[in-house]
Amino acid sequence: MNAIHPAIRIAGFLVLAVFLSLGSLDILLIAAVLLVALYLIAGAPHLAPALKMLHRMRWLFLSLAIIYFWFTPGEPLLFSAASWAPTLEGLQEGMIRIASLIVIVLAVNLLLQTTSRDQLFGAIYWLVGPLRLIGIPRDRLVLRMTLVLDTVPKVQAWVAQSSAVDIPLAGKVARIGDTMSNLYLQALRHAESEDCHAIEIATHGRPPLLQWLYPLSLVVVLWSISFT
Repeated sequence: MNAIHPAIRIAGFLVLAVFLSLGSLDILLIAAVLLVALYLIAGAPHLAPALKMLHRMRWLFLSLAIIYFWFTPGEPLLFSAASWAPTLEGLQEGMIRIASLIVIVLAVNLLLQTTSRDQLFGAIYWLVGPLRLIGIPRDRLVLRMTLVLDTVPKVQAWVAQSSAVDIPLAGKVARIGDTMSNLYLQALRHAESEDCHAIEIATHGRPPLLQWLYPLSLVVVLWSISFT
């Protein structure tokens, strides 16, 4: 996978994410098979961070399951007279949407694990070049993305420190507002005290022309499945 240009990897991920949003079972199965093959090529160690990401999203998956299973109109799954039962249509739609989100998370993890930070920003810098034609400066766009990603680990450390204190559940709920306010003030103080430093974005040139066949082939295959 290292031989594939980072811009091609990002383009392939975007194609996959767009078609997965259509909610097609056939596309989901093809995407899952493709990801299994890519993980086998990249190596099993890349899977561990993805499992951690999925574990953190468990409450989102539960929320989606409740929304789709019980709030989608259709035929009750258990008994025709049981209005409290989830619907068959909701179960089918919800499972496809949750599975699609899991596949997207796995794809994001593989992209981040196999692409260095410099490669990622260099590829994004090249891909957003056409935005200059409509007046959007790509330098500022990529710079802001860089600053945000640099700040995320620091904010995660602040959140971990705030949640390390063992307090009762009622106290935790009551302190949510105070915690968010403190984190906001801490971020402001950090921004005011941070020294200015130069940020360099390494460019890797244009992707080889033949490598564009990868995302284009993916588009053709998924498009043919979606509209047949």
